[in-house]
Amino acid sequence: MGVLGARRMYRRVQYLLDVGVRNLADWVESSARSLRKYDLE
Repeated sequence: MGVLGARRMYRRVQYLLDVGVRNLADWVESSARSLRKYDLE
C-alpha cells in the first residue's frame, strides 16, 4: 500500500470517527432530554 492509499484510508477513518462522535452526541442529548421528561412527569 502506498502513501496515497494510507492517507486516503486515514481520512476515511477520521471521517467515520467524526460522524460517529456527532451521532453519539446527538443520541446522548436526546436520551438526556427524554430522561428529563420522565423526571418531570
